[in-house]
Amino acid sequence: AIDTVKSSAATWTEPAQSTTAAATASVDAAASSATDFMENANAAETAAASEAEASALSIGDYITAGKTRSQIQGYGGYTDIGGTILTIESITDQTITFSIVQYSDSGYAADTVSAKQITAQWVKNTAAFEFCDDTLDGKGYGTLSYENGTIHIETRSNTNHPTKLVLNEDLVGT
Repeated sequence: AIDTVKSSAATWTEPAQSTTAAATASVDAAASSATDFMENANAAETAAASEAEASALSIGDYITAGKTRSQIQGYGGYTDIGGTILTIESITDQTITFSIVQYSDSGYAADTVSAKQITAQWVKNTAAFEFCDDTLDGKGYGTLSYENGTIHIETRSNTNHPTKLVLNEDLVGT
């Protein structure tokens, strides 16, 4: 009788262990799946934040789209030289401070025109501004807008003291 009970108990215990192992594996898989889901959700959130940061306007240089800094400045034997380098010096929720240097397609330093430390009201990724150019004492006004990683800048000349810093171009970050 004792042998029968042992035998019966062994048979009954073994399926219980299999069921427990299967249930544990099932719980582990569900936990792993939930962990993967949370990790994927966190990764997507981090990627979205990184993309927003990458597309946000930041302090630094923005240059004529499609050109290198050396090409704009006339170094290295390029044939299509000249362009603009805009340097953003500070940004707040309400203002932006920047400088503009326009390099001539002649390649001569004397033909380079610049306006330094322009401060403008920054509203919804757009700024309207006035400036005096450093090299020729000309005056002008313009707009700067930012969208999808590109700055578009347009400047016009003041009729009383005209500037040679007249732009209508797209600039990209370096």
